[in-house]
Amino acid sequence: TVVVGDGVTVITAGVVFDSRQFAGPWDTAWTAATLQNSWVNYGSGYETAAYRRVGDMVQLRGLIKNGSLTVPLMTLPVGFRPPQKLLCIVKDSGTVPSRVDVDPSGTVVPGSEANNGFLSLAQISFSITP
Repeated sequence: TVVVGDGVTVITAGVVFDSRQFAGPWDTAWTAATLQNSWVNYGSGYETAAYRRVGDMVQLRGLIKNGSLTVPLMTLPVGFRPPQKLLCIVKDSGTVPSRVDVDPSGTVVPGSEANNGFLSLAQISFSITP
């Protein structure tokens, strides 16, 4: 067995696989998001806002409501941030999908076209690998 760089690539008996695709010590449990700018969890039995890391992938979940648009709804901590700015398409209370940007600084920002009656974070996942 040979481990190459940050425990990511493992070579065992001639087989190469990316260990980021499997559970390991770099995985985290769901962590409750600290919501900002008047965003709150939707409630009524829906998932609360949270994030986790599985290998090099970050996943968000939760249904939130009532916040301000074009300013951060949350900030992801170091280790959970994308290497470049991402434009994510999400479902909200409007009739068409909306945009949420995730920035390398960790800010998660709903676009001006979003509706704040509810906004789902469940469609947001990304790699932290450059």
